[in-house]
Amino acid sequence: MRFVILLPLAFLFPSLGRAASREAAWSATSTTAMGITGDIILTSSEFKAAGKALPIAVVAEAESFKTDDGARQVEIMRIVKPANPSFLNHNHICNGPIRWMTAYRDDHGKALNIAFFSSIDRPTREDDSGLCGTFLYTR
Repeated sequence: MRFVILLPLAFLFPSLGRAASREAAWSATSTTAMGITGDIILTSSEFKAAGKALPIAVVAEAESFKTDDGARQVEIMRIVKPANPSFLNHNHICNGPIRWMTAYRDDHGKALNIAFFSSIDRPTREDDSGLCGTFLYTR
C-alpha cells in the first residue's frame, strides 16, 4: 500500500518563512527527469536545473488535483517569465514556453512529483492538454 502525505506549502518549499537562501535539493529519479533536467534545486521562488533557473510564483493549492496516481493535494505555480530553456544535452521540457508547474510530495515526503504545462490557462488536472511532462525526484 502506498501512503501519501499531504504537506502544507512550507514543507514543499522550505524557504518560506525562512532565509531566502534556503534551498531544497532533489535527485532526478524518473527517466524523464534524468534525461532532461538532472538533479534540481527548488525554492519558493525558483526552479533550478542544469544551470538554468525558472522564476516561479505559487498561485494556488489544489486539494484534489487529479494525477496518474489519483487525487493529490498539489501546489500550482506560475512560471513568472514563461520560457523554454535548453537543459541537459539540449533537451527541453516543453515544445513551447513553460507557463505552469505543479508539485506534490509522496512516499513520506521523500519523493517530489512535478508536472510542467505550456497552456495559457492554469491546469486543473495532470492530463490537461497543455501537459509537457511529469518528472519524479527523490532525496
